[in-house]
Amino acid sequence: MAELLDVGEAWGRIAAAVCALEAQDEPLAEAVGRVLAQDVRAPLDLPGFDRSAMDGWALRSADLAPAAPGRPVVLNFICASPS
Repeated sequence: MAELLDVGEAWGRIAAAVCALEAQDEPLAEAVGRVLAQDVRAPLDLPGFDRSAMDGWALRSADLAPAAPGRPVVLNFICASPS
């Protein structure tokens, strides 16, 4: 049976075995399931104050039913309503 590694040595081996990937520009439709290279920030806060009772998204659970690991569901944006 293989000997267990301590946490520090395990992290060291992981760090030595991986490398960072370069950022790539992708069309939005082809970026589903990808990870952002940097944070996305809105140009302004809307509303300009906390109003969590009104913020968020509305989805129908039936639209998400076909989703599975490795098989994301693409949803259509219907409308926006500034709070």
